[in-house]
Amino acid sequence: MNLMQNKRIFFSVITFLVVAGFIASAFYFFKNTHKKAEKRVSATLTIPVTSAGGGHGHGKAKSAPISSVSVTGTIGRVTGSGTQETQPVKTGNPLDPQAVSNALVNIRTLVNKREYSEALKAVDDLLSMEIPEGVRERTLLERTRLLATLDRKPEAIEVLSALLESATGAAVVHQALAKYFILCRDTGVLAQHLANREAEMQDDPDNLRILRILTGLYEYSHMPQQELSCRERLDAKGQDIENLKRLLELYKASSNVASMASTLTTLAVIEPANANAYLLEKARLEFRTGERETARRTIDQLVVSPSLDFGARIQIGLLQYDMADYDKAVFTFETCGRQATRGVDQELCLFGLMRTRIKRGPANDADLNVLRNLAANSQSISIKTSAANLLKQVGSRGLER
Repeated sequence: MNLMQNKRIFFSVITFLVVAGFIASAFYFFKNTHKKAEKRVSATLTIPVTSAGGGHGHGKAKSAPISSVSVTGTIGRVTGSGTQETQPVKTGNPLDPQAVSNALVNIRTLVNKREYSEALKAVDDLLSMEIPEGVRERTLLERTRLLATLDRKPEAIEVLSALLESATGAAVVHQALAKYFILCRDTGVLAQHLANREAEMQDDPDNLRILRILTGLYEYSHMPQQELSCRERLDAKGQDIENLKRLLELYKASSNVASMASTLTTLAVIEPANANAYLLEKARLEFRTGERETARRTIDQLVVSPSLDFGARIQIGLLQYDMADYDKAVFTFETCGRQATRGVDQELCLFGLMRTRIKRGPANDADLNVLRNLAANSQSISIKTSAANLLKQVGSRGLER
């Protein structure tokens, strides 16, 4: 009897476990299927695109990005200033690096075959996938080239406008800005886009991205005063080597000596690898503008630099000669001679030294003999010619001995 009861209890437990397992499996299957269905639905949702250009600021139409930035559309994001930026909506599954590489090769092949419409479709297919941001930016740039080639330039301009407002890669931004300017100019809308950007800048004066876009457009449009104003604003927000170099060019063009000297000093500090070249240029500038004592202080700062190379030291000697600092120039050329490793460099130092001694005067036989030897035997035609000319200037006494 007990045996029969035990069997019934055993089979009841087994039955319960089987039923419970079945119910749990069914629940798990339903939950997973529901989640996958949700993902499929969300991936195919159409997201409405809100225009970023209407009724803002001065009532002018903004350069609003359009939905063609991404195959799947764009979604608006309101910034602190009330303007809208657009971000690509990325759908689909992430591509592995090999698949991305294959897609890019396919696009390049189609372009080389001049199948531009097919290449554009391939670009759009790639943009619909989850790809690295750098690849996405370069692919969007390629998209603008294809649109322009297919004579869809207004679309290309809008894609470039959106790309400039979101791209982080310096090379992409540079190329996009140049292309943006060219297409705006060629389609006759440059003035309108400049006005739009200026209005945006007034609405959001702290927006560095808009300021950089406007700066580039002014540079390409050959509007130096407007460009200078923008670049000075950029410099006030953070020193950048390329911006400072361009500022230096603009200051040179406008003969703004004080700003040139200040910019060269700043460049020497933030780009120490080229500090000697910047300080040497600053010393020349100071000498040319009559600031001799300032130039001497700059040279004194230079000559003690541990990184001063042979070429820079020769240039210092030549500048000291021009400034009539003959004793200092003699010392510099003598130091150069010890530093020189090539025969022609040693000859250059010798010529500089002889010329300085003769200028300081008086000329002696030893110096004239060195000059005669350089005029006859120098490895450099330039040194030969210069030595011969200097001997002529000294007079017939040097030539006869």
